[in-house]
Amino acid sequence: FPSHDIANDFFRSKSTGSWNSAANWEASGDNSNWADATMVPGATAGGRVSILNGHTITLDRNVTLSSLTINSGGTLLGSDGTARSMTLATSGTFTNNGTFTHASGKVSSAGSATVSGTCGFFDVDVSGGVNFGSASSINGTLAIKSGGFLSTNPVTYASGPTLKYDNGGAYGNDQNSTEWNSASGAGYPHHVQVSSNSTLNLNTTSTTATNRLCAGNLTIDAGSTVNRNNNGFLSVGGNCIVEGTLNLSSTVGGDLYVGGNAQLNGTFAPNNRAGLS
Repeated sequence: FPSHDIANDFFRSKSTGSWNSAANWEASGDNSNWADATMVPGATAGGRVSILNGHTITLDRNVTLSSLTINSGGTLLGSDGTARSMTLATSGTFTNNGTFTHASGKVSSAGSATVSGTCGFFDVDVSGGVNFGSASSINGTLAIKSGGFLSTNPVTYASGPTLKYDNGGAYGNDQNSTEWNSASGAGYPHHVQVSSNSTLNLNTTSTTATNRLCAGNLTIDAGSTVNRNNNGFLSVGGNCIVEGTLNLSSTVGGDLYVGGNAQLNGTFAPNNRAGLS
């Protein structure tokens, strides 16, 4: 049966090898009748891709997909030694039932997306509501872009990764925010960075104390702002580096604790709170 073999068809691995070789893929217009592919998935649009048992595919180009499923016994290597990018189209899915090795690759969401299975990512850009499931980890940088947030489930940060607020506008982190909501385990970032003229508003809608702690550094880049609102303290295990603006809460308990050094080169408004202890 011939395949439609168009950019948004179904694709499945045919053999072990590089992503960017059509010889390693089969294509189907109906996910039932398969033929040798004449193009590679995700090159021009959102293909629906499965990596089958016994096959190892190495990502050696940037791709955009509607869905990716790594079947049991299948393996995806996230880059070929050069940083590669995989973008999930809006409402995209990333399912790992096999082996995913992130290497230096980046996975981005164009909008909402769903992740399932055990997934250790390196860099991730989030541009919609992304549910990372119950077993996802970040080893590089999790960047919250414009419109991005974590839906339902937090991620686990390995030792050294960065949670980066990079949306270029205002972002509210409250009691229901899952990217930064814990003092240990999932939701507890190592480094936190606020960049690209972003404003991070901590605890804007609740008088319930929502303490925010990070194990490493808090970096506020020039042009960016962190507002520590209402109840709850801010605890930085490493250095607090303020090139932009840090405003503490005027509410009792909205204090700042720094385990390392405070580099206050920007604007720091303590608002009569305890700090730098």
